[in-house]
Amino acid sequence: DKMSVVQDLTTQHTSLKTQHQQLQKAAAGEKRQFEKVSVEAKSAWAEVEQHKTLSQELLNNMIDYMNAAATHGEAQASAPLVHQGDAEALDLLKEDQRQLQE
Repeated sequence: DKMSVVQDLTTQHTSLKTQHQQLQKAAAGEKRQFEKVSVEAKSAWAEVEQHKTLSQELLNNMIDYMNAAATHGEAQASAPLVHQGDAEALDLLKEDQRQLQE
């Protein structure tokens, strides 16, 4: 009867060892997948930051252009200071810039 108990324990031990190895393989696979996704996420975030920077530069350039156009308009006595549409566009650009900085 002792032999049967020893065999049962040996069988259980072998089974647990096999399960442990399978879990280790699965965990290694999950870790690799996580690392891959992590690298992809970092890459995507870098892209978002780059787009944000480019958008900010574009907005700054557009605001500079609008301000220059307004200044040029003020310099000419016969020209209106700034067309109403230009002033509204400049306000919208500044709002976009504010949102980008948040």
